[in-house]
Amino acid sequence: MKRIGATLAGCYLGGICLALCFSVSESSLPLIIPLISLLIPLLFLFRGRDAHFIAVLCSLFILIGIQRVALSDRFYSSRWETFLTDAGERIREKVGEKIERSLSSDESRTLAKSLLIGDRRSLSKSLRGSFTAAGVSHTLALSGMHVGIIWSLISITLSFLGVSRRLKIVRAVAVSLIILFYALLTGFSPSVSRACIMLSIWKIGDLISTPKSRFSSIILAAVLICSVNPYTLTNIGFQLSFCSVFGIVALFPTIERSIRVVLKRRHRRIDGKVAHLFLSTMAISLICQISTLPIVLWKFGSISANFLISNIVTVPLVTVSIYTTAASALMQGLPLIGSLLSTLAENLLSLLAQVVRFLGS
Repeated sequence: MKRIGATLAGCYLGGICLALCFSVSESSLPLIIPLISLLIPLLFLFRGRDAHFIAVLCSLFILIGIQRVALSDRFYSSRWETFLTDAGERIREKVGEKIERSLSSDESRTLAKSLLIGDRRSLSKSLRGSFTAAGVSHTLALSGMHVGIIWSLISITLSFLGVSRRLKIVRAVAVSLIILFYALLTGFSPSVSRACIMLSIWKIGDLISTPKSRFSSIILAAVLICSVNPYTLTNIGFQLSFCSVFGIVALFPTIERSIRVVLKRRHRRIDGKVAHLFLSTMAISLICQISTLPIVLWKFGSISANFLISNIVTVPLVTVSIYTTAASALMQGLPLIGSLLSTLAENLLSLLAQVVRFLGS
């Protein structure tokens, strides 16, 4: 059943891709709708024959994908989308003001706003170039990594609610609503939307006690995002995000098992958690770079030579910087804690900028 669902989702996305490649417009609907109307009765005709039934069903989903692109101009520019975009922009401005009040350095402010809310308008060209040269420019773009960091922070904060089933439901709903608010804050970018949908699906799977399927959640996320806006399929951020996640899901479990076996042999008497974290970070970084390499070379024509070392050093520093910056913005009104967190965030952001400049040089 899962394979059929994944196949149909792939057919739907394939139909969207075909329609985008051949620039299908609303004028094609008189041809598409009769074909869909013809295939639906055939489903009942071939209901007992698996091969014919699946073939007709796949063809139907391809046509539905094509039809979604043909209708995109009519349905995508809707009032609710404009309302959400405007609301997200207003909230983003208020959060940016809070970040600016909690930090004193201009560079720290612009870097913090880039990491937390994706506002890179004031980021200097030299620092942005250093991030690109070091191979860590993905940390500036709001992505699944940022959603994962915030999800982990909120989950840890709400862990006091307990482990009973009812409290788990309350915690899952609270975390999902906060993550949805963060997606609104970022303007529902493809990578953030994908991460929000995937994490919500995994959490729902935990609550209803069904086996997790990571590939199914990725495909479902792609279908939902492309159903809202089919042109997202051509977005470079969308493509890089899904390629990296597919690579991690496909390769990382096997690599992690190998890491555990090696550490178990080498670290029989000492704790190997630090070594495991280091090797896992390096493995994830390498997998992401390998899985996105074809798209990066196709779009940009080059790749950083020291990306592995840069990501090992930079990603943990970015994570801690996001935690402390968010905490300082929330608690800036408190006399002692607010000033301590602001100072800590300022120093971490300054250190991050210095490290990136050094690696980028």
